Amino acid sequence: MDCGANAFSAEGKAYRKDYTDTLKNTVPDQAYSETSGWGFTNPASEVEANGSGDAYTTIRNFKAGNNQKTMTYKFALDAGTYEVVTGFCDPWAQWAGDDRHTKITVADEAGTELAVHEDHKISGSKDSVTLENITLSEASNVTVNLSPLKKVDSNIDSCDVLVSFIVIVKKAAEQPDIPKTDTKAGLKAAIDLAKTLKADDYTAASYKALSDTIASAEKVYAETEPSAEAVQTQINALAEAVRNLKSAAADTKKKT
Repeated sequence: MDCGANAFSAEGKAYRKDYTDTLKNTVPDQAYSETSGWGFTNPASEVEANGSGDAYTTIRNFKAGNNQKTMTYKFALDAGTYEVVTGFCDPWAQWAGDDRHTKITVADEAGTELAVHEDHKISGSKDSVTLENITLSEASNVTVNLSPLKKVDSNIDSCDVLVSFIVIVKKAAEQPDIPKTDTKAGLKAAIDLAKTLKADDYTAASYKALSDTIASAEKVYAETEPSAEAVQTQINALAEAVRNLKSAAADTKKKT
């Protein structure tokens, strides 16, 4: 999600091209709605978009006078383990000095913190913070919250938070090691391991290739006395199909 942008940057367009099947957002930024399942939840009267250019130099920030408020984005996510990357670059760093600091949290619907970065200085440099191992046991909503940490009355607007982008990436499911053996029992073990992989975790094309390979392996396993060579060929093919799986999760790099 490219905060504050009214059109995708070059980076955003590249993501859309490379991850068409798994990218969740079709616009760079928006207010939250239940229909879309993502966006900022602050009143539109409090926040605004600024900047142009790349993902860092387009920002969403608070309008002057809306001080000491938390900026919140809400996302509907499937069950799984995620990392959340927040990007920053302050176009007004020369006036903010050391006053623009933020606490970054990811929370569930009950407000329980799932991950936290206690203090990040938002400067004029392009940088980011990654929060890892955010696990959801079931599909639910999470919020990404940016809270101001400093209050300097003489420079109060420069204490407010801003954000350049948020990227949410679902981590790939772990893939089993296919056993190296030329026995029929080994082939059955390889087939069973391959079947533990879930279609939802991978792109349709790569998972279909695995399914086709499993079907071929099952035909060989169904033979009364398949040759060791035939068994090993199928085990090798299963191992190759697993290695070639393209994770819908890891490849998403969801700019949402």
